[in-house]
Amino acid sequence: MWYNKGVVLDDLGRKDEALEAYKKALEIDSKYTKAWSNKGVVLSALGRKDEALEACEKALEIDSKYTEAWYNKACAYSLMNKKNEALADLKHAIELDPNNRELAKRDKDFKKLWEERDFKDIVYSQ
Repeated sequence: MWYNKGVVLDDLGRKDEALEAYKKALEIDSKYTKAWSNKGVVLSALGRKDEALEACEKALEIDSKYTEAWYNKACAYSLMNKKNEALADLKHAIELDPNNRELAKRDKDFKKLWEERDFKDIVYSQ
C-alpha cells in the first residue's frame, strides 16, 4: 500500500510525500527493489542525486539484474553530467531490456547526451 501511495504522490508531483511513502514501504520490506528504485527517482527529482544513486545501488544489491535501477542510475548520472557513468549504466539497462532503448531516445534526463556519438551508438545500434 505504501509503495502504491508513493507512486500516486509522485505522479501528482508531491515528491516529499512520495519519498515518505517509499520510506514506509521499505520499513515494511527492505528488499523491495521497486521501492528502492522509485525512491531513487524521487530523490533525483528533488536534486538529491547522490542519495538517488545510493537508493538505486540498494535495489541492485538485492537484484543485480533489476533493469529499472540501472536505467534510473543512468538518468541520475546524466543529470550530474557524469557522461561515462551514465552511458555505461544505460548500456547495461538496454542489454537487460532492449525496450530501454526507446525510453532513452525521448527521456529528457539524457537530453544533454542525445547528440553525443557514444549515446547514439548505444541507443540506436541494434
